[in-house]
Formats: sequence, C-alpha cells, structure tokens
Amino acid sequence: MAFPIKRWITALVFISFGCFCAVNILAFSHANAMIHFTDTNTRTSSPEDLSFLAKLKVLIAGVNIPRPYNTKNPLDISLHYQTHTYPGYNGSQIESWFIPAINNDHIFVLFHGYASSKDSLLPIAKQLNDLGFSSLLVDFHGSGGSTGNNTTIGFFESKDVLNTVTYVKDNWPSSSIILYGQSMGGAAIMRSVAVHQARPNAIIIEATYDTMLSTVQNRFHAMGLPATPLAQLLLFW
Repeated sequence: MAFPIKRWITALVFISFGCFCAVNILAFSHANAMIHFTDTNTRTSSPEDLSFLAKLKVLIAGVNIPRPYNTKNPLDISLHYQTHTYPGYNGSQIESWFIPAINNDHIFVLFHGYASSKDSLLPIAKQLNDLGFSSLLVDFHGSGGSTGNNTTIGFFESKDVLNTVTYVKDNWPSSSIILYGQSMGGAAIMRSVAVHQARPNAIIIEATYDTMLSTVQNRFHAMGLPATPLAQLLLFW
C-alpha cells in the first residue's frame, strides 16, 4: 500500500519543525554558556586546539567559561594602590584599583577583555606608572572583585564605563581621562561614547572586534562549521 502524499507532507513538516527546534535549542544553549560564567576551573580551549571529539562535545554542550577572578594585585609588581567601589550596571558593585603616580593631570582608566579581569592589565599599569601616569584598573560586572556572574560581551559593560567616567570626574575633577580597552573593553568604551554620551578626553582601543556577528562567525569557521545560519541564530538568542 502506497504511503499517502498527505502523510509524507505531514512527516516532512514534523521533521523540519523538529530540526528547527533542535538547532535553536543548541543556539540558545551556546548563547547562554557564553554570557554566564560557571563555578568550575576548567575553561574550554580555543577551537584551534580542540580535537574532533572535543569540538563535537562543545557543539552539543556549549563552552565552559569559569568566572574570572583576580589572582594578582599591584603589590605583586611593587605598585601601591587603593581599592575603590561604586555602582555599576543593574545594581552591581564595580571594584577598581587606583594606582597613583607623579602625574595626576592625566588618569588612564583601563578595561579588560571578555572572560578576564583587571589583574590582566597590571603590565600596562606598570608601564604607565614608569612614565609617571596614574591609572585606574576596572573590573566589569561579573568579573574579578565586582559583583555578578554574567557578561554581555560589551553591551551593558558600556554602562559600567559610563559610571566609571562619572566616578573619575567626581573624585579627580582636575584630571583629564584617557580610556583604554582591550577587546571587549574597547567595544564597551566605543558603545559608551556613542550611545551613553560618555565624554573622556581620549580613548585607546586594542584588538577590538568590529561586529559581534563577524566575531561569532570566525569562531564557527575555526570549528570547521558553517557560519550561516548558526552565527545568526546564536547572536539572536
């Protein structure tokens, strides 16, 4: 007995719908893993360093990003500092380290990259201090000594930048403000200036991505997977 055409169509619709749901569940799982830090200590390696089986596991389970903490402080490189806290995005408390120097006319405010913390900026602070410049090293919400356990990869971090600029202006009103950001930190600075009207005297950005879409697409290419439509779906979620 021939399988009726209507049943074929119905089966095809159900299979297509099931595939659509499965792909979106995977995309949601990956997006959730990218913006929520875990309590484990093992971070997923970069795609280039993963074996085929490891890539398959990441494709199904998503990446594992431990919450970043500071493991060093300025005293470890012989720099005196003061710890400052102030409000950040959505009720979080931002922690920063102020490292004073001879010249307080210019304060360099340093912002870290994705899944990092302010102790990664200590080498730059040391160079600035050697040149006689003061610096303020900032933990975005969810990182280091700041509260929270998530990241928005620069989107709401831009509000942390704005609050930091306001804090510096209130506490060092005679100093000019130079914002420096690495990767996500640079993106947060540019969004803060463009959207939230943060007004520093100058900005310096390093290794900052152009768009989130191209960044996610590059990750899929590195995994050997088609970037379209997977990158768009992940970004949507």
